[in-house]
Amino acid sequence: MMGDAVSFASRPVSVNGFAVPVILEKDQVVELLILLDKRNEFISSKLGLYELSEFHQKKRIEFGVFTSYLGMAVFLLLFHFFLWLSLKDRVHWLFIGQLVSSSMYLAASAGYLNEWPLWDLPYKLSTVSSMMVFSWTGFSLLFLNSFLKLDRTNSLFYRFNHWLGYLNLALALGWGLTIIFKEYPLNPGYIKNSVILMEIVYSVNLICFSTTLIEQNIKRNAMARIYGLAILFILLGFTLNILGRRNVLFDVQEYLSQFGRHFSWIVPGIFFEQVILAFGLTIRYNVLNRQNIDLTSSLIKVKSETSEKIIHAQEAEHQRLAQDLHDGMGGTLSAIKGRAASENVSEETLELIEKAIKDFRSVSHNLVPSELEKIGLMGSVSQKVESLRNISQTEFIFITFGRQVPLDSKIELNIYRIINELLNNILKHAEASKGVVQLLYFDDYLLISVEDNGKGIETEEKNWGIGLKNVYSRVKHLKSELGVDTGPYGTTIMFKVPY
Repeated sequence: MMGDAVSFASRPVSVNGFAVPVILEKDQVVELLILLDKRNEFISSKLGLYELSEFHQKKRIEFGVFTSYLGMAVFLLLFHFFLWLSLKDRVHWLFIGQLVSSSMYLAASAGYLNEWPLWDLPYKLSTVSSMMVFSWTGFSLLFLNSFLKLDRTNSLFYRFNHWLGYLNLALALGWGLTIIFKEYPLNPGYIKNSVILMEIVYSVNLICFSTTLIEQNIKRNAMARIYGLAILFILLGFTLNILGRRNVLFDVQEYLSQFGRHFSWIVPGIFFEQVILAFGLTIRYNVLNRQNIDLTSSLIKVKSETSEKIIHAQEAEHQRLAQDLHDGMGGTLSAIKGRAASENVSEETLELIEKAIKDFRSVSHNLVPSELEKIGLMGSVSQKVESLRNISQTEFIFITFGRQVPLDSKIELNIYRIINELLNNILKHAEASKGVVQLLYFDDYLLISVEDNGKGIETEEKNWGIGLKNVYSRVKHLKSELGVDTGPYGTTIMFKVPY
């Protein structure tokens, strides 16, 4: 049996294993001598004698198992490729690299790789297997870091796994160059040293996998248990194989031979690994998605609390200013008015003093609109619009619809502040001749709309002034959305507040 020393087409029987046809007559006794040619390499084989029909049945089952795995592998490859296109998460590329490497290793170990002309090269099957082992373990270590979401802050082994993974891939590349440029059969020293290197690197990989998984299980990383379950059978099989080569355990090779060829234990091992990891990636995505939702909820809560504190601080400052103005400026203006009246100053001066007092009252009113509690939101907005009609050239109209629904005092104050800010914006910047304020009470919500026929505002929020940014912040605090429709012929700003 020449193994991979000859091309697939030159084999006595064209199957993935090594078979020799033997013709026996009835009751004939023969002695068969079999030479296994596997130059300077570890040889493990289980010999069997089969009838032709039994042999073909065995090979059909074997091939059916292999093609079933291959079909699953192709499905997983395409599935994770499209997941990568959708999510742009490198963990899916690493999974694909691991999947391709393990599938190629399986095909080489089971003898199917020789049936492909590209790989049907004398003495190179073991070299291809070694290359795929290094590629497989390299991608697995990098996948481990990504799958468990490891970094320098949550794992002592992250860096070591990272660089050891790339070292494995570099060794796989080295084996690939050996396949291309090295003359075969390889000399005994090269093979011996390569086998020792492979066993050392595998042992270090095993330690890395084990210590990382133990560390993450201690830290209650749920993904670590899934990953450990996925690779348990594979790591056990490889470990027993290496120990069998070194005769560390008593008759390990003989024990393994009970389970058939190398093909028998590695197929289910790789199958379970890939299926469990694919399932684990789904769980990982759900966990990360839930964490993102929780983080988003926390950020929204923090923003809401911050916004509430800012608004509370603003209201407190408004009250302080109003009180200071009332105690200071209010008394001063009243004293000036009384003094002017007693000293017979001109009517023009008295009118100016009266206007100053009205302006002062208007400012105080805007700072603390005390009538909100007395006449409600609708009455307060109506008074505000009426006062603007008297002091500005812009024609303001106030429209209401539906029956007024009393809201929480803080909500009504916020709405009043927003309307007041938008009206001031019309007066200062819009250059409008008309303005309209609408309070529309529907069954489930209040719709507030402020319109003008001015020159429009900036459409991008980053270009807004302090006033509009304050409006946006208050609307967000009300858990509403600000609708802005603006152009050269006017602006409409609206938002709605649920009851």
